[in-house]
Amino acid sequence: MYFLLYFLAFFIYSVVGWIIEVIFVRIFTKKWTNRGFLIGPYCPIYGVAALTMHFLLHPYAHDLFIIFILAALLITTIEYITSYLLEKIFKTRWWDYSQLLFNIDGRVCLPNALMFGTLGVIFIAYIDPFSMNLLNNLSSLTIAIAAIIALIIFSIDLIISLKVISKVTQTAEALKKDNTSEINEKVKETLLNQSYLTRRLVNAFPYLKTPIKYTHKQFKRAHGKISNTVNNFKNGDNND
Repeated sequence: MYFLLYFLAFFIYSVVGWIIEVIFVRIFTKKWTNRGFLIGPYCPIYGVAALTMHFLLHPYAHDLFIIFILAALLITTIEYITSYLLEKIFKTRWWDYSQLLFNIDGRVCLPNALMFGTLGVIFIAYIDPFSMNLLNNLSSLTIAIAAIIALIIFSIDLIISLKVISKVTQTAEALKKDNTSEINEKVKETLLNQSYLTRRLVNAFPYLKTPIKYTHKQFKRAHGKISNTVNNFKNGDNND
């Protein structure tokens, strides 16, 4: 039951995070965007962050300043790790804060950290106590049914979304260009001409980048060309 209870909490917090993300983006871009990797209205990174704060930060609930600092550090760390892992797995940088002051590798930035700290205070002081009290007052059967339904929806969505996300890497590799800016634009152009789900993903992450690095075979081919050029140059000198 604990797993089902906390998965349901994770699902709810992911939905709340998605709502916050959509509103935040709406304020700055003046348009509604279905944010996140998944098709449905939820952002798992917020669910992970919320449960992490639930288990780690409540002992400091009496000091909101400490909560602000710890929440900012904690969620920023989660964002950095998420960005790093997604780039390693899918060979794609999904967001980039390089243009903002006080960023680290373009993965995290100070403005977001301040926002995370503020959200952490609101979460620990109001959202988490209310949500957990509500869930704890539900019957075991209600929690089980709701959690299982949410788990099925989430799992199906995850499978479909991973297939859509993998198209980004496949498209980038298929284009086989070396210029990063050129391939980023070409990848976006190609993906926007594909299915609705693929277009949604590109619109959700307008700053995605697909840095293409040399594979081992490409490196060997490049090394061979250089060696041939050097050998030809030496042979030319010898002939002279």
